[in-house]
Amino acid sequence: MDRERAGDQPTVSELPQGRRAATFTASSGDPFPLGEVIADAYRLDEVLGRGGMGIVYGARDQRLLRNVALKASLDPRWSPAIRIEAQALAAIRHAGVVRVHASGSYIGHDYFVMERLIGRSLQARIDEAKRRRMRFSVEETLDIMIGVADALSAAHGAGLAHRDLKPGNIMLCGGRIVLLDFGLFVPECEVEQNDNVAGSAEYMAPEVIGRRVSPGAGPLVDLYALGILGFELLVGHTPFFAHNMQRTLTDHLLTPLPKIERPDAAAALVRIIEDLTSKEPGDRPGSAEAVLWQLCAIRSPRGGMAGIRPLHVLVIDDDPEIASVLRRTLKASMPQLTVESEVDPTLAIADIERNPPDVVLLDLNMPKMNGVEVAMTVSGLPPHRRPRVVGMSAEANEHDVAVMRAVGVEDFVPKDMRFLPRMAAVIGAIRQGG
Repeated sequence: MDRERAGDQPTVSELPQGRRAATFTASSGDPFPLGEVIADAYRLDEVLGRGGMGIVYGARDQRLLRNVALKASLDPRWSPAIRIEAQALAAIRHAGVVRVHASGSYIGHDYFVMERLIGRSLQARIDEAKRRRMRFSVEETLDIMIGVADALSAAHGAGLAHRDLKPGNIMLCGGRIVLLDFGLFVPECEVEQNDNVAGSAEYMAPEVIGRRVSPGAGPLVDLYALGILGFELLVGHTPFFAHNMQRTLTDHLLTPLPKIERPDAAAALVRIIEDLTSKEPGDRPGSAEAVLWQLCAIRSPRGGMAGIRPLHVLVIDDDPEIASVLRRTLKASMPQLTVESEVDPTLAIADIERNPPDVVLLDLNMPKMNGVEVAMTVSGLPPHRRPRVVGMSAEANEHDVAVMRAVGVEDFVPKDMRFLPRMAAVIGAIRQGG
């Protein structure tokens, strides 16, 4: 049921408690010996992980002088799975997904080269908490769930579902949370109704157990696993963990989710976890992005205070007159708004990082730094500190608008005769939860 793969072992360097990175002994059954140079570039220095289908080496890129990880099939028969995993990873550009540098085939074995991360798996962190008889704080639970939901949102947006989300496949790398082991990562266009059961029993959605995952419904499988993970972080164990695997699977199908006994957890967080773990896929939240924003609203110091705290808007425009007119117009229609402005985009970015506003109104054309660069910087902030961005310009064409949307700008208002009323309508919709 829980297929053994290279991803079930550390695929990056783990450094718990400051100790040396964990590595594995080389074996005569490995596809490549240590010291081998692949593609005239990648020198294999150590074995980081090994499973039933693949092996992960720690390697040195001798051309670009950087450390990398190289994953290869243990047997040429499994090369297609390695190739599919590499293609899935390469389709996503997101901090929560490991970056692929290259791929190829060497003496009959497919491989791909990815970034070398330093961190530890969430499973190792959970095991440590159990040894110390400690539970994750609500804040840490939210941060982890937000990071995972953010990465899933990017994957689902690329038309892919992970389908084996569990703590062993989640890496904690400082402030970065990264999804690993994409051996079951499936393009949703290739899903069939009778796909085989695969995944990890404690995190497996009922529809997977019943072999009734509809084409296009793979993301809902991931959301169920995210809910199980949230329960585990708050309570200290998964909700269904019988010693007998069949009993565990039956509990997923029939047994209601146990009550979450955490008085310090917000009712909204408990409700999200309950919704995510609904037995029927259609009763779960519609998307990872929707879950992400709900979690961010709880995690943010501003969360839960929309009816009390005024919306904080930051205008970034090199024309101070535009900012002045916007401030007057928005304040006139919505007196509870807080509207600030900055003509220098570099100073504005520092302001955003120090005290994130709710909304940024961003001009596309500025002399020091254009709006696309600012939007890209903002999109790299942690989700719970990332403001919503609305673009504006007097000269933007369709291509410019498409580029802005690609870097996270969710709306665009042209600076034309109807600029002010349109902008007021956009801000009004955001304020009302739109």
